[in-house]
Amino acid sequence: MKGWDRGFEVAKAASEYGVAPRKSRKVGAAIYAGSRLLAIGFNKYHYSHPDAEWGIHAEHAALIKRAYYPAKNMVVYVYRELANGSVACSRPCANCIYLLRLAGVAVVRFADESNKFVEIKL
Repeated sequence: MKGWDRGFEVAKAASEYGVAPRKSRKVGAAIYAGSRLLAIGFNKYHYSHPDAEWGIHAEHAALIKRAYYPAKNMVVYVYRELANGSVACSRPCANCIYLLRLAGVAVVRFADESNKFVEIKL
């Protein structure tokens, strides 16, 4: 966990920019290649249309921004917290996992259902 702190701090900062109806719905993502930060992203509700319930997920937004930075062994950090400041589950959805795998991401780190930071290898 010690080496993960920087990644989660950046993803947490990115989540503050999220456009969501409640703080607990703000999600941030940070993409790293080694120690180099490639891109950050945050979720945006009503992004494609004012009546749309969902817009774009944080992981997808980060991938769009890093499109011009080819890298290997990328690691993505995903962060979400509740209104009281405690860590909340930030497991990426199946579609985001698919997009991350297509983009060449090797590892995704997030908080699981028990609010512990874990990683999955893609």
